[in-house]
Formats: sequence, C-alpha cells, structure tokens
Amino acid sequence: MLSDQQGNPLSGATPTAVESYSQAVTAFNLYRGDPFALLDTAIEDAPSFAMAYILKAYLCATATEPDAAQAALSNVNKAETLPLNEREISHITALNLVLSGNWDAAAIALD
Repeated sequence: MLSDQQGNPLSGATPTAVESYSQAVTAFNLYRGDPFALLDTAIEDAPSFAMAYILKAYLCATATEPDAAQAALSNVNKAETLPLNEREISHITALNLVLSGNWDAAAIALD
C-alpha cells in the first residue's frame, strides 16, 4: 500500500494521486497554490483515494461557512463509502464532530 510523506498508509491511492495529494498538503501548508485543484486531480486519478476526500473535507470544514460545511459533509459522505483503514476512520470521526459543532471533542479525537 502507498503511504504519505509521514509513512501513513493511503487507501485507494495510486502513485500519481499520492503526488497530487502531497502537493495539495504542501500548497495548503504554505498558503501557496490551489490545494482543491490538486485534490480534485488526485481524486480524478484515484476515485477511491479516501484521504483526498478527507483532506478536502477538512479544508472545507475549517472554513466555517455554510456552503463550505455542506461541501465538507459531501466529502465525508463519499469517504465513508470507501474502504478505510483505522487512521482514515479516525479522521472521519473527527470530521463528523467538527461538522456537528463539537470542535473540542474533535480536537481530543485527533489528539
């Protein structure tokens, strides 16, 4: 199974999708570039790439705007239909807590 830059396994990924995903993470961290476009590219290359949907959900959920929250929920719902590893399931749990407004419990879940 392929993994991210920290060695975490990535369900449903392809080498090309992992590259786009890694670039999206970097773009977000540096506030340079368009992480959404890169994640869309990753998803186009690997439609079952769970962490690409999960990262899109995080980016939308933290925007705290109603339309963004709906986009986050849509990405969570899609990710939930995919084969997920334990780490990916834990991210879905945290995202559901964020989307329900329980930011403290989400932070604890991520910890």
